[in-house]
Amino acid sequence: MRSIVIAGTLLCSLRLAGVEPDEVRTHSAPYSPFRMSVQSNLVEVGVTVRDRRGEAVGDLLAADFEVQDRHKPQTITFFSMQKAAEPGSSRGLAARSIALFFDDTHAGTYDLQKAKAAARELIDGGLQPNDRVGIFTASGGPTVDLTGDRTALLKAVDSVRAHRIPGAASLGVCPDFTPYAAFAVSHGTDEQLRQRLITQAIACNCQGADDECPMRQPAIVDAQAHQFWDVFKYQSSMYLSVIHLVVQRLATAPGPRILVMLSPGFLTGDLDAGKSAILDAALRGHVVISALNAAGLQTNVVRSAEVMTEFLSSAAKSTGGQFVDNTNDASGGLGRLTAIPAVSYMLGFSPGAPDGEYHPLRVSLRQKPEYVVEARTGYFAAQPVAAKPNAQERIDRTVVSKELLDEIPARVAVMASGGTVRVRVGVDAAKLRFVQRNGRWTQQLTLVTVMEDAQGSPVEGKQSIMDLAVTSQTLAGFRAKGLQAETSFTLAKGTYRVREVVREAVDNRMSASRTPVQVQ
Repeated sequence: MRSIVIAGTLLCSLRLAGVEPDEVRTHSAPYSPFRMSVQSNLVEVGVTVRDRRGEAVGDLLAADFEVQDRHKPQTITFFSMQKAAEPGSSRGLAARSIALFFDDTHAGTYDLQKAKAAARELIDGGLQPNDRVGIFTASGGPTVDLTGDRTALLKAVDSVRAHRIPGAASLGVCPDFTPYAAFAVSHGTDEQLRQRLITQAIACNCQGADDECPMRQPAIVDAQAHQFWDVFKYQSSMYLSVIHLVVQRLATAPGPRILVMLSPGFLTGDLDAGKSAILDAALRGHVVISALNAAGLQTNVVRSAEVMTEFLSSAAKSTGGQFVDNTNDASGGLGRLTAIPAVSYMLGFSPGAPDGEYHPLRVSLRQKPEYVVEARTGYFAAQPVAAKPNAQERIDRTVVSKELLDEIPARVAVMASGGTVRVRVGVDAAKLRFVQRNGRWTQQLTLVTVMEDAQGSPVEGKQSIMDLAVTSQTLAGFRAKGLQAETSFTLAKGTYRVREVVREAVDNRMSASRTPVQVQ
């Protein structure tokens, strides 16, 4: 069993009193140094075709499909049909790798309890003997990497708690901007909602004010909508980043790979690049993404609910998964989602030169219109990356190299007790340059810890990104006492080396070290 903490106290253990939660945001996930960056001119599209009973349809050919990129027909240059093992057969016992992703930042306590109960039922009786399951969360408590340890999994599920993202009302702003309201008003997609917010703003702000106060409120509401969408957009982009890390982790796991998002939905708006990156990684890593709407049965589905669950639905359709919506049977829904589709297809086509824009896709059948086609709804045509490596590529190259760097002051202490290895990293914040933005002092640290065996091969790794946006008082404390980060690994007896790489973003400086450790 490998314990991972993804956020909150996470890899980062800041031992300074008075640090507000929004001053330090940290996200972490398993790390593999062997990432592959390939410039490919092939767009892959995972497709599932279902009949009226919801059963997967097999034995279709490439000629049965039509793919349109921006309404232009494309030539299918790659085609394959994939069949799941039949239940009860010897192949049916193939180990699955299942990641359960709890959206504890958007789900309320009641909805989260239903999702947790469904997860417990799956772990207790819905797994095959060799299945491995991982418990991941968006922003909080302890999580567990892929393992067959049912006790550890149940303990991790029990520890999941709701950490709801507050609306603008929590900041004393009237009217209250939800993520949907901020997006819809700033993008001009819901005028009725905008007018309601303007009415609320007049009621809040114009009591006893001058006669021109009501006329100023539309401009104020529009400005606030843009301001709060920037905040909510950053939160959603971080959420997508965590999902991307989990997909990358699953892509290295054995057997059929399934990611299930247990979420009431979240707003992704115009974050097309982030969404497309997740779908590309899932398709290339043969990861099936499914989703269960944790909100359960809804008697009155409104426009905002459809927008909030758009990514859940499109990610499922794009990768051959399913989106279970509008039901209180969370246990039954989760059981369906962790089953491998009986039949699915992979189509590929070569588009034109990448233009850096979002391309809507449409996949259909030339005949048999009674069938339902589930496929990705678009992709982001990323332009070729410049020859100069980006930050993550430089980190990856440094991790696998033998290079030792001391561009920033980072101290590594390694402690072994039994089969547990604890790695503590101390960074001298007084030697880091912080940049002031919006009244806060900002910096970003990326910490990668990789356990290597005696031959230098990686055994297990973790990466954490720490975003700092601190007050002057907190910064003074950091500079006086430093920043402390800690993580741990459970390993078999043997000789190991700890490869630690730390990067700071403001000046793009790094430290890299190797420390031997003996596990008894």
